[in-house]
Amino acid sequence: MSDSLLLPFATLRAITDVALGSPIDDLGPEFVEVNTRLLEIASTRSSGQIVFDAIAVYIPKPLLRLMINLPSSAFRALRASKMLSRNIGWRLVREKLGAPEGSYDADIYSSLLHADKKDSTKKTLHPADLVAQTSLILLAGQDTTANTLAFGMLELAQRPELQARLREEIHTTLSTAGSSDQYDNMPLLNAFIKVSALSERVALEDSVIPLATPITTRSGKTIDAIPVGKGQVVMLGVAAYQRRSEEFDPERWMDGRVRQGEAIGPYANLLSFFAGPHTCLGILEMQTIVCDLIGKFAFSTSENEDGPFRLRLATTLQPLNGKGEKGAKLCVERVV
Repeated sequence: MSDSLLLPFATLRAITDVALGSPIDDLGPEFVEVNTRLLEIASTRSSGQIVFDAIAVYIPKPLLRLMINLPSSAFRALRASKMLSRNIGWRLVREKLGAPEGSYDADIYSSLLHADKKDSTKKTLHPADLVAQTSLILLAGQDTTANTLAFGMLELAQRPELQARLREEIHTTLSTAGSSDQYDNMPLLNAFIKVSALSERVALEDSVIPLATPITTRSGKTIDAIPVGKGQVVMLGVAAYQRRSEEFDPERWMDGRVRQGEAIGPYANLLSFFAGPHTCLGILEMQTIVCDLIGKFAFSTSENEDGPFRLRLATTLQPLNGKGEKGAKLCVERVV
């Protein structure tokens, strides 16, 4: 089995079901085709793309927005995706605005459009604002979560004892619990998910990053915040400061070796899933998919005739086979 398309398709199905309240089949074959094309484009990093990314930070934002109209295959796919997402977004919004009372919590879109129906103190999101987020919702949580899951499956395939322990925990917990809280009651599952590679964003306005603990520089100056200018790229190399970051060691989160400081983010005192209104739904997405896969199947490494697996940083960090193609080939055996 190669995860190059299976996992992204699984994460896309999860997003459309939970966020949009619509099965992926209802979005149409054209949407699936364009989405697959965008994933293929995002998985490549030519020399020209690397150079362009380096100079793009110096190009005025209005000019960058105009570049989407260039006649390249990548921009054509991007334009098609935006058009389809906008059409899908408006269709779903109209359906949910006309939905009967009692179905307001069926999905995220319904909840946002009818927030004031259950609590008069809450404001609803304007339909146009929600539609504008459709393309981002569909793309942002797909390849990021899928690639993280791919690396996780690779690690578990090379560690059958750890995989067996995780499977036992999943079977034991799911047989005795029946709510979404069941995922929080699996210490090994959550230790496995507490992995992060790289986060990056651009400051939209001048701001400061407050430090939990002030530091003293070599010159004796005390710093309690880091200024960030508008347009400055902020990159967090999370793996750079983790102890023994080169080792896959979920137990570090379970045996007290990791010191718990002041809580940040929505999960495990990590910013892997951001925080506040930007909290990522990938937490629950990863928990459910890992439970479903490991609970039903056993994964092992295959004799890879193409050579050893390698890494590539494109839009996200990706696994490559020996031929330089995205994906990791694993052997799968059904156990339940």
